Amino acid sequence: MNMAMISQRLMVSQRNLTPTVSSNTSIKKLASALTKRGFKKGDVFALYLPNVPEYPILFFGVIALGGVVTTLNPTFMEKEIGYQLKDSGAKYIITVPAIADKARHAAAEAGIKEVFCNR
Repeated sequence: MNMAMISQRLMVSQRNLTPTVSSNTSIKKLASALTKRGFKKGDVFALYLPNVPEYPILFFGVIALGGVVTTLNPTFMEKEIGYQLKDSGAKYIITVPAIADKARHAAAEAGIKEVFCNR
């Protein structure tokens, strides 16, 4: 399975997902990478993504660690993103390059230090 780096050690699978076994392996690898970056049970991870194949891996990787996922509509504007990040207590956010600038600005306003961008 191909892997794409998101920041240094945070990886999610590339677009050639295969059913069950590979997906479970990817979820476990993501959970391990998040733990190494300091993610803990109860932490909130924001998914600011369109419909991409990596979405369930990210979602279930966070859930596997006892984390909380907050999802943001990719059409949200900076003000809406910032409000949800603050309201949810998110500590991390992941997005895609097309909407990364909005995510970075809103994350900075909400005090989030880690913004991951899926290349």
